[in-house]
Amino acid sequence: MEEDLLKRFVGSAIKVLSTELSVGAGVGQPSMQADYYVTHGVTALIGVTGQLRGMVIFGLEEKTALNLVSHMMGSEFTEMDAVAQSGIAEMANVMVGSSVTSLAEMGIECGITPPAVVLGKGTVISTPNIRRLVIPLVVPVGTIEMQLAIRENAVR
Repeated sequence: MEEDLLKRFVGSAIKVLSTELSVGAGVGQPSMQADYYVTHGVTALIGVTGQLRGMVIFGLEEKTALNLVSHMMGSEFTEMDAVAQSGIAEMANVMVGSSVTSLAEMGIECGITPPAVVLGKGTVISTPNIRRLVIPLVVPVGTIEMQLAIRENAVR
């Protein structure tokens, strides 16, 4: 993935998290993964379509997800009920949507799919033929593992 594209995704995610949580957000050490992704507890998935295609995956421990939603919504959540799931889905939607808007400024036209949320540890998610770039997003409530499984679409 080109460095400019990476910066758009990471920059948008950091900006959204910093705004939503009213605190700074940082980036951990990125890595590449080619094998299956195994969920941590709460996982949000958003597809990317258009000139780029693939998926953005946000993996969180359940405790981190509950803390994140509690801060975002201003109310304490102790379980991943429908409202908490909606909060995680919306967070992912805003981060990827902001990235796509930023990409459009570069002349790269993309769309996104509605978010999906997977609950529970141990679910295997495959991104066939697309290596994932894993970027830890570090915030005071925990770490969100953003995984970019995106490549240029052959059809433009």
